[in-house]
Amino acid sequence: MIINTRLIKRLWLMSGILILLLLLFPIGFGKGRLVILIGVPLFWLGAVFFSLPRKWLSTILAVSGAGFLLLTALPGREIAPAALRSFYVQHLREYEGTRYVFGGENKIGIDCSGLVRLALVDAYLHLGLVRLNPTAVRQGISTWLRDASALALGTGYKGLTRYVMSAPSIQTLDHSVLLPGDLAVTQDGQHVLAYLGAETWIQAEPGAQQVIINNASDRQYWLSVPVNVVRWSQLAE
Repeated sequence: MIINTRLIKRLWLMSGILILLLLLFPIGFGKGRLVILIGVPLFWLGAVFFSLPRKWLSTILAVSGAGFLLLTALPGREIAPAALRSFYVQHLREYEGTRYVFGGENKIGIDCSGLVRLALVDAYLHLGLVRLNPTAVRQGISTWLRDASALALGTGYKGLTRYVMSAPSIQTLDHSVLLPGDLAVTQDGQHVLAYLGAETWIQAEPGAQQVIINNASDRQYWLSVPVNVVRWSQLAE
């Protein structure tokens, strides 16, 4: 049986383009995430195989890929809520100015639930890589795979969040009992904002068509409607 190496290489390159397009496409969907999850390791194996004539390159690819796989598979440590919260707020702020896209969940376009969820994914992966903690890396991947709307986050979807309090509006909240990273979900489940601390909030605002930061006292619609405040379970101390 003759193996057509040229055809296999073309298919490999096409699969890489597909994965890249899925990563860049702002609107996330379950099957797309599954293709990425399975396709990235397979694409990496192909890259190692096709780079074998250049030993230095195949060695770098093999070692770096194997190192990441080990980091996702080895036993890990408990995640300190304070450290995760710090990374979370940092990554939330990095989305400021990102274009609003309904259903979006990357820096090309994002919506309200995508913002609060993807920043947490970023925080998990950042924490996991910086502190070499496989638990955080696995949790980041798991959070990325589990999509959740604003309504779902407000009702504790799959134990992701815990109820903290309700209020007539963010403007009337007692901010002294909040922690950075807490979420305010409108009671109709249409919108979610994340608390940054110092009475400031971040949101992917459909009216402004971008991610904006507001002070709680600002005159802005989403700050004046009834909300339920919830806390990511992993950030609960």
